[in-house]
Amino acid sequence: MNRSFLILGANGQLGRQFTKELQRRGVTVTAPEEQECDITSVDSLAAVMDAVTPSVVVNCAAYNAVDLAEQQQETAFRINATAVGTIARICADRRMTLVHYSSDYVFDGAKGDRYTESDTPNPLNVYGQSKLSGEQEVLGSGVQALVFRTSWVFGNGQQNFIHKMLQWSRTNPVLRLTADEVSVPTSTTDLVQYTFY
Repeated sequence: MNRSFLILGANGQLGRQFTKELQRRGVTVTAPEEQECDITSVDSLAAVMDAVTPSVVVNCAAYNAVDLAEQQQETAFRINATAVGTIARICADRRMTLVHYSSDYVFDGAKGDRYTESDTPNPLNVYGQSKLSGEQEVLGSGVQALVFRTSWVFGNGQQNFIHKMLQWSRTNPVLRLTADEVSVPTSTTDLVQYTFY
């Protein structure tokens, strides 16, 4: 049986890379625009999933404004947790596999070394709390799923750390950044490749 894919969040840097790679491989892929599939609407999600009937749903949609999430808690949780739970339950009901991307922000950074799947999450901010809640929704739904915790994702497009640093450096003679953060820059190309292996 050939697998078919539905990419949610197809306009983001990871969603675009997934769509590009799946099309390159000749795989059936549907990548609806945001206005065609509102992930915060049960009816919209169900309608798209029923029309497309994918074997795999790849959720690249997310609220990624880490600092702004402190003021927009409801929006962060609606997109990163509630919508993710809805996606997971619809996938479980229809026996679709779900691939979901979370964040290293579910951890507090106190370990001082790389984190593993068995480490206990302890998010320090609203963004991390919303991403952890989304993970819990997926894992509690009964769906067959892969959940990836990523960090510093970069690729084509403007919504990534590298592009922001370049942009800020053009207008600021001095950049003041945290010096105590440990992370792993993750290429969208690599992330897509490793998702399939």
